[in-house]
Amino acid sequence: MAVRRAVSPTVIATQGRMIGMWEAGIPLPVFSEELGVTSQTVWRLVKRWHEEGVLTTKPRSGRPKVTSNQEEEPIITTARERPMMSSSQITRHLRLPYHPHTTRRPLHD
Repeated sequence: MAVRRAVSPTVIATQGRMIGMWEAGIPLPVFSEELGVTSQTVWRLVKRWHEEGVLTTKPRSGRPKVTSNQEEEPIITTARERPMMSSSQITRHLRLPYHPHTTRRPLHD
């Protein structure tokens, strides 16, 4: 099964439906089964809804970006102008001081 990110419109809509069903008094086992989620997931979501009043996800940990938006512009422009160029070729062409994986990242965002 594919992992769904908590910011996708489908996930946000499902979370909203869970809260709506909970507030409407529909029994938890009924709507957790209907929506295909575990009761634990629903309880966690309802608890967060009551404590924080929002369903938005919190920032996650991870390594910060190495490049700024300004540094990414030439990468994106080159990729659009030369779509058959690999990230390694773009890195060499622009003489960038980082790994081709770093060059590839803004192309997927």
